[in-house]
Amino acid sequence: MKITRILMALVATLIFASWCAAQCGPARPKGGSATGSIDDAIIAQEQLIIDAIKKRDANAFKSMVDMNGYEVNAQGSRTLSETVTELFSPDLSISEYKMESPMVKRLDKDSALLTYKSTTTGTYKGQTSSGSSYDTTIYVRRAGKWIAIFHQSTDMAKPGAGMTSEK
Repeated sequence: MKITRILMALVATLIFASWCAAQCGPARPKGGSATGSIDDAIIAQEQLIIDAIKKRDANAFKSMVDMNGYEVNAQGSRTLSETVTELFSPDLSISEYKMESPMVKRLDKDSALLTYKSTTTGTYKGQTSSGSSYDTTIYVRRAGKWIAIFHQSTDMAKPGAGMTSEK
């Protein structure tokens, strides 16, 4: 279970950074929906962050997130700079990552929130694990670029987990 939590925490960080980079997408076409193009760009950028983690490209990851930003998961709260060492450790390998039902909510003209459900599979210290979580990332626009500043991941309960029957 600990391996699954570590894996989910690391993947959550990945997603957090990805979403931030999505805000740097292409300019919207004339007459196009500002909200739609930004939403699409944020989701696409999240995928770029995921790709950076899968390819073990720490520099690309760092360019898409605020390293002083925070991540919160089942292991607690820490800065993204603290997460990088674990995320890009040779002990960790992400083989699959799936983002489902992403939704972007604009908070104001320079901030947005991304939520989605994720499913991941990976190996940590030789042990394969998989899991699902609900994820949230907050982005802010700085000098025209969307940067991820916060990511939170909540592990999904396994069917029947925490359920007891009393007779």
